[in-house]
Amino acid sequence: MKSEGTDGSRVPNWPPRWLPLVAILLVTVLWPIVMIGAQRAWLKSKNRVEDWLPDGFAETKSLREFEERFGGDEFLMISWPGCTLNDPRAERLTELLRQPAEDGKVLFLSADSGSQIVESMIQTRKFTEEQAKRRLSGIFVGKDGLQTCVIACVSDVGASDRKKAVDYARRTAEKATELPASEIHIAGTTADSVAVDEASNAWLIELNVLSYFVCFGILIISIRNIWLVGTVFLTAMLNQQLALAVIYYSGGHVDSVQLLVANLSFVLTISAGLHYLGYFRDAIRSKSLSPARLALQQAFLPSMLAAITTSLGFVSLCTSELVPIRSFGFYSAILVPINSLVVITLLTIHSTWAVNRNWRFQSIAKLNALSPMDDKQEKHSDVWSRVCIPLLRRRPLMIIFVWVTIMLTAGWGVTKLTTNVGTHQLLPPDSKLIKDYAWLEQHVGPLVPVELVVSMPELEDQNASDLLIRLQTLDELQDRFREVEGIEGTFSALNLIPALPTKTGIGGSVRRSLIGAAVLRSADKFQEMRFLYEDEQRQYWRISGRISGSRNRDFEALLANCQTMMDRFAAEPGHESMRLDLSGGVPFVYRTQRQLLADLLNSFSSAFAMIALSMAILFRSVMGGLLTMLPNLTPAAIVFGLMGWNGLSVEIGTVLTASVMMGVCVDDTLHLVSHFRQLRQKGLSHDAAVSEALSNCGGAMLQTALVCGLGMLVFSLSPFTPVARFAWLTFTLLMVGVVSDLMLTPAMLLSPLHHLFYWERRPKAQPRVSIPTTHVSSNVA
Repeated sequence: MKSEGTDGSRVPNWPPRWLPLVAILLVTVLWPIVMIGAQRAWLKSKNRVEDWLPDGFAETKSLREFEERFGGDEFLMISWPGCTLNDPRAERLTELLRQPAEDGKVLFLSADSGSQIVESMIQTRKFTEEQAKRRLSGIFVGKDGLQTCVIACVSDVGASDRKKAVDYARRTAEKATELPASEIHIAGTTADSVAVDEASNAWLIELNVLSYFVCFGILIISIRNIWLVGTVFLTAMLNQQLALAVIYYSGGHVDSVQLLVANLSFVLTISAGLHYLGYFRDAIRSKSLSPARLALQQAFLPSMLAAITTSLGFVSLCTSELVPIRSFGFYSAILVPINSLVVITLLTIHSTWAVNRNWRFQSIAKLNALSPMDDKQEKHSDVWSRVCIPLLRRRPLMIIFVWVTIMLTAGWGVTKLTTNVGTHQLLPPDSKLIKDYAWLEQHVGPLVPVELVVSMPELEDQNASDLLIRLQTLDELQDRFREVEGIEGTFSALNLIPALPTKTGIGGSVRRSLIGAAVLRSADKFQEMRFLYEDEQRQYWRISGRISGSRNRDFEALLANCQTMMDRFAAEPGHESMRLDLSGGVPFVYRTQRQLLADLLNSFSSAFAMIALSMAILFRSVMGGLLTMLPNLTPAAIVFGLMGWNGLSVEIGTVLTASVMMGVCVDDTLHLVSHFRQLRQKGLSHDAAVSEALSNCGGAMLQTALVCGLGMLVFSLSPFTPVARFAWLTFTLLMVGVVSDLMLTPAMLLSPLHHLFYWERRPKAQPRVSIPTTHVSSNVA
């Protein structure tokens, strides 16, 4: 149907009048469902490095088996200045921690102070005070022989609500010691998890609000129409909440990495909206009777192709073996096309309504006000055509050569990249947990465990002599483990029993028998203390090494040294039935480090291959597809190369940006080259087509880069390192990417390489008409 304007023109009623009503109804119905899902996803968010590797990895299986045999390594170490072996406050704290919390729940299975353990060893009459201190040095007693701590083992109830357990321990310590929280130092695996959760959620609402203000301000400056700005902005907020709702309703796990999916959905929706409004502006300037319909026809294919190429960047992350990276890629790949479709649909409906409304009122001024183009932007367009194009036209091949040289020179630094993973790398250096670790390791001892599990066949009969021989073997192994370079201390059941006799004769035999009998009686106690586990066939003894967590370690060298020692020990005569296995968090973290670097290379190469193939199919030219990728390789090569040259390490936030930003940056290239191809098909020369395409797309490219970059840059203020690293890397990559797109892409289109980006249709040859010679001759005659 068409309506008639007052000037007699026929105005198409498109889209149908019922479509806006349906859209409004759908948004009204879905909004509460989306908000409920988003809120529940937010409340269920949690972070554990132990959940990063899949269950099929050997390191994951080893960690799970260790936890099944010896229990979860959930503990807290608490100390303070003046917490010595003679400090009664330590014993008072252990008594309070053993009691149920305010709600009656038991948060700690046990709590022991160094002074209590020393006293219990002395009471066995097998240790002097000095011997007991020496056995516990570096674990429960400091090197000065006085400083000690309280070790609290967290119960299953406490592990299910770690924050509650840590808060209760902190309040109880303040009560028992009458010291402020700043002087109480708490560390351990449970404290690690709580600190990571708190850091990932800290300032999140404030940073989101700041991001809203930044993006809204850029939209106002770019569009200058409050109604169009409101439509784009509200659609972006809807898509942001939709991302969290999709993760929740699909049963996905929400952590700090998945929260980035929502932030990306927000800025990418605004980016897609700005590109659509660029086409809408051109449609209005063309004086079309239905500018919204024309804008949709021109914008839909490039916008959806851009969304698909961005989605391919996310799809490449699905090849990762790390669970949060794979989930991030999976959900983002699904949501990006949906976000683009939603914003295009709502903007089309809104712009149609606005155009028809202004048409009926015969207000050309209002109609032109819907366009983001005004006199000032016309001047910007002149800048592109009068300044940028002449500069690029003079030496296009030189510009290409310089950019490629910069990319290769900086990109060589990628070979120097290293990885760093672990709880302490997720937090800023000035965080309370990092300071507590440094204080405790300085005054008590190293805290990061390296677990050596020794598996032996079960003793056929409970013979004290055979058990003593086994303990002597374990004692020798523990001595060698302690001598491994990087291991700063060891602790096992052997630390709690007297020194094993080495003398022969009757006295030595009697002493060995007594110690063997005592160990047999203590087997249940060792199992309770998680040093020993027995099944029907084998015994598993645990020797816990300790390394410092407050400074960086070369885990590869450490684990290689441990493995060499284990191989040599197992190859010695009499040790054939023994199995040695390294477990705990250190092998897990090392495998995660190696996997991060592999994922960075695999995902980036996969993204490059998929996007390049898509471009080659779209442009019907393999070389054209590869050349299109050149401006989008430059940001990653320069930024990650400079990181390598400056010794910056790769962590999970870095891996996310590489492939994702390639997919995002290629959007601008796609819009620019698509516009260039359309103008060439209309008959413009390649110089004029480049000038016109850059004039039309350059502003939108800058606007989208600023919206996405600055909208994410505010999250660099987050105290959670992966989020902060992801934010400033995203901003840097986008800024380098837009400069590359505005210089390198036009330079290629202005160079002799321009013909690789389109097929030039040659006019069909006219059929030749043959004229009989006899007929011609008769006419002449």
